[in-house]
Amino acid sequence: YNDGENGFSHPTLTNVTFHNNLAIANGGAIYNNGDNGASSPDIRNSTFTGNNAGYGGAMYSSADPTGTSSPTMRHIIMWDNAATTDGDTIYHNLAESNLDDSIIQYGCPTSGFGNANCNNVINSNPLLGVLGSNGGFTETQIPGTNSPAIDAGDNNYCPGEDQRGESRPKGTACDIGSVEVDTQGPTDIIFKDGFD
Repeated sequence: YNDGENGFSHPTLTNVTFHNNLAIANGGAIYNNGDNGASSPDIRNSTFTGNNAGYGGAMYSSADPTGTSSPTMRHIIMWDNAATTDGDTIYHNLAESNLDDSIIQYGCPTSGFGNANCNNVINSNPLLGVLGSNGGFTETQIPGTNSPAIDAGDNNYCPGEDQRGESRPKGTACDIGSVEVDTQGPTDIIFKDGFD
């Protein structure tokens, strides 16, 4: 809950997985409240799946005439999130989102009373694997072979590592989402897990 009501909330979130969260009303994973203030998170290389809410299965952003809510998102995957009332992944209530180089189910969001500024938003299944231990300290979902997330990011805006601590990029460009896929595979044919 990014509460900027009567103040400011500008968190930066990088390499995060939001999976299987539930909000009865608004924002299955994230709720941005900018009433009489500002709530404008910067979210990069993150994955949102299986989240549910009444409005905004993955994210709900709200403001009033005296406030702003304008999340900026780049290299985001939002897939298989559900909203029981509006049916969309992102819902705007007098808010405005900025999305670049991302995979968003149903494309650039149109629900609610606000606006989304989209640049290179892909509406194609990212072919994510199940949530599991794929290295690092937290569970992740790895994009499968031929995922549109692979090498689809902008290297000018990539963090140096993914959620697991693996370096980015592994290919010609960084991957969209919280995990960087090594399409080359292990180079050691004796120890395929990378152990030497």
